Amino acid sequence: MLALGALAVTNSWDFPTYALLGGLAIVGAAWRAIIPRPSPPSPLSLSGRGGAEDVPDLPSPREGEGPGVRVGRLAGAAGLAAGVALGGLALYAPFFDRYFAFVRGLGTVPQAGGTALRDYLLVFGVPLALLVPTAVGAAWSALPRPTALIPGRVLVVILAITPLIATAVEPNLGLRVALISLLLLSGAVMLRRRIGPAAWFTLLLAWVAWAVSLGVELVYIRDHLDGGDWYRMNTVFKFGLQAWVLLGLAAAASLPATLRALRRNGGLAAQALGLIALAGLLLVAAAYPLVGTPSRVANRFPVQTGPTLDGLAFMGQTSFDYDCASYGGCQPGVTQVTVDLRGDAAAISWLNREISGTPIVVQSDLWFYRSYGIRIAANTGLPTVISALHEGEQRDPAMTGVRDADLSSFYTSSDIDAALHFLAKYQVNYIYVGGVERAFYPVAGLAKFTAMESSYLSRVYDQQHVQIYQVHGVPQSYATLQAVRPPTDTAHPKLPPGAITADLQALEQAVANNPTDAPNAFGLAERYRATDRLADAARVLTPAARANPSDVGLHHLLGDILADAGRYDEAEQAYMEAAKAVPTAGNWNKLGAALLAWGKLDKAEIALDLALSADPTIPDTHYNLGRLFAQRRDRERATAELQAYLRLAPNGPWAPDAAKILKDLAP
Repeated sequence: MLALGALAVTNSWDFPTYALLGGLAIVGAAWRAIIPRPSPPSPLSLSGRGGAEDVPDLPSPREGEGPGVRVGRLAGAAGLAAGVALGGLALYAPFFDRYFAFVRGLGTVPQAGGTALRDYLLVFGVPLALLVPTAVGAAWSALPRPTALIPGRVLVVILAITPLIATAVEPNLGLRVALISLLLLSGAVMLRRRIGPAAWFTLLLAWVAWAVSLGVELVYIRDHLDGGDWYRMNTVFKFGLQAWVLLGLAAAASLPATLRALRRNGGLAAQALGLIALAGLLLVAAAYPLVGTPSRVANRFPVQTGPTLDGLAFMGQTSFDYDCASYGGCQPGVTQVTVDLRGDAAAISWLNREISGTPIVVQSDLWFYRSYGIRIAANTGLPTVISALHEGEQRDPAMTGVRDADLSSFYTSSDIDAALHFLAKYQVNYIYVGGVERAFYPVAGLAKFTAMESSYLSRVYDQQHVQIYQVHGVPQSYATLQAVRPPTDTAHPKLPPGAITADLQALEQAVANNPTDAPNAFGLAERYRATDRLADAARVLTPAARANPSDVGLHHLLGDILADAGRYDEAEQAYMEAAKAVPTAGNWNKLGAALLAWGKLDKAEIALDLALSADPTIPDTHYNLGRLFAQRRDRERATAELQAYLRLAPNGPWAPDAAKILKDLAP
């Protein structure tokens, strides 16, 4: 149960498949225990012939046990199976309480959009070569007697040849028909108690794999790729891996019985021919790395590193042309750029050698697989502002879209004030300018970093056209003021059309159904805020904040949105609610900083005094009080607070700003 629940957390695509497998195993054991033994006993292996190793060891139904009791036992097994699945999810309830999947339900795979039978055989051909004859042979032996309408073995023949006919008539239907036939044949065998438990479970593994494969051909998960040519990619990829594992296990488990059956029916010659055929298939499959590796290498950068264990050796020799028309990301009117990564190799080595801790290094967020924008974070492990590609898949695209827009503006704009807002907002420690940044961003945007060296930046690395700047002294008030000042066109960058994904409507409906649900209200408000729908954002947050008085993050977001809208009195109340719920120095300081920015000095002083009472060692509070007293022209108290800040944080982000104010206050 614990492991099944862990699957739902670590890779949710695995949960339905393995919950189905476990549930069918539980129900199947109950079923095999209640159906009567054949008389006389004729235990069968999957090959269709009996063997001592295949004799079932199951209890016979109890005497006098009526149909109602047997149905009750089946129902109990089904309840146990459901309980295991639900219990596994319940063990991870705290995770699911805050989890939101960025999918939009199921879509139907059109007939022309399915997998061709030949392509399925190309991927799963080796295990199918063992399992299909095994399933057909087992069904041939398990259905010897006529059914009510048609002789059993005639039904096996019909199901075996139908996929071939369907493929000839309509190729796109061939795989679906073949999978249905295999499910019917193997299901018929499992419903009879004429095979041993090991053989039964082996067939169950194959049955679940075929069921998953059929499901992939009928429906797909509507994720971020929905609507494009690759709409089924993740569904086929994720569930295809599961089918591969299950079919591989089933094939391996069935191999001994298959070889014994060949020997019983055709002697050593038949067994040898079977092994030779299987070896031939394995050799064909093993050709992939031999053929695929040179093909892959031919598509790589033209470098001459020689054999090496250094995964970054290529970078020291790499310069490549990037097609802007095909992949985008370039400045308007530019069709091709040259990306030179040779200087990045040495810079990455320097960062790994010289930088300790986890400072934030801002770099380009351009596409990982083509322009290699995220190369610094990928090869150093240092955090950055926004990663390329997968962040937009695994987090709310509306929220990541804001960071994307901020970062693009940071590198392209020549506005130093806007750059300072960015650095303060994301608490950036280092700025990286290398081959990718020089190729894709305008000269004027990069030139501002040189202009900022005399005040807020220090160049700590400058080799092979790569510069790394260390950030220092950016007043944190830049981040606070940007959040609480009256709204302007640049307060929150607008997202490009379509950045608010199609599941917004589903989220709106979820909030409408339960307006007090904090996670949904928070997510919806962030989306509204990203597109400047501030009134709507405040509207959905208000009832959730009232219903969750101890949710500090909810109150802070509400306060930020109200402040963006210029509704300062309401914002003050939201910040106050957060501070009353959790009266920490940080919460009182946030309220005090906002009141100070709005010019409400008396109230700001009260809030900042409460912050000091909660924790007098936090530097930020002393800095804000120093600014407050400086505005009141109270030189003595301002000097004392600013000096206290500098004692506590001599290298803090506001140290230069505090020193400047002290200088201005000097007589």
